[in-house]
Amino acid sequence: MRPSEKALDHELALVLRDNANFQKWFLGKTRFANRPSKCVLSRSDYPWTTVTIEVRNATTGETECIQRQGETDILVVFEDDSGRKFALHIENKMAGGTFSNHQPEGYPKRAEKWVGPSRDIIIAGHQQTTQDWWASERANFSIYASPLVFREASAGDPAAAIVRLQWLRDIPLLAITPEAEQMAETLIRRAALPVKAAADGLHIATAAFHHVDFLLTWNCTHIANAIKRPLIEQICRECGFEPPVLCTPDELIGGKRDVE
Repeated sequence: MRPSEKALDHELALVLRDNANFQKWFLGKTRFANRPSKCVLSRSDYPWTTVTIEVRNATTGETECIQRQGETDILVVFEDDSGRKFALHIENKMAGGTFSNHQPEGYPKRAEKWVGPSRDIIIAGHQQTTQDWWASERANFSIYASPLVFREASAGDPAAAIVRLQWLRDIPLLAITPEAEQMAETLIRRAALPVKAAADGLHIATAAFHHVDFLLTWNCTHIANAIKRPLIEQICRECGFEPPVLCTPDELIGGKRDVE
């Protein structure tokens, strides 16, 4: 049976990540052929974005701007010997496949969103690290989530939300209790977190109430923050609960304990 396009995307992303000879051959087919580089990120989970492109109105002949949503089949980021990064957006078409309306025009605009200091490339790195952690470390921990996690995962682009929620299926939920809500309010009142970070306080308080060992997050502004951590931990203990260790996925390697 012929493999699906998604299965081929996944295999190509893996070989681009892991096989140096294939990387060299593949880059040899691009304008980066003479640029010695190593792969630092390869993903095939269809990162989604919305771009604005200019098209000609078939009726009036005038140029107009339209919004187009789309995903990248495979995104590969390379780093050369000087430390500079460049990315390839790979579109995989099966035999007989065709482009959708205005699909080619969206490619350069989508690439622009990933270039330079854009936050998108940082987020992509975090997502790849999370996926790697999920594959290699998840079995070492008991995983839990709160209703807040599901609410946040459901927000944003509908297609991306579906993917996020699939990752969360079958994970046990921790109830948000009155004690956790009171603890979260104390975190805000004592200025451990700003008022706008009320949801972050509830994440911390819910984990503390349920005796979770680690709270895994990429929120380094309010949660996995070394400056804020001492006061957060102090308040949790004053409320009668041991705080979870607040950390990012790349800090949590090995072990068999509870993580939210």
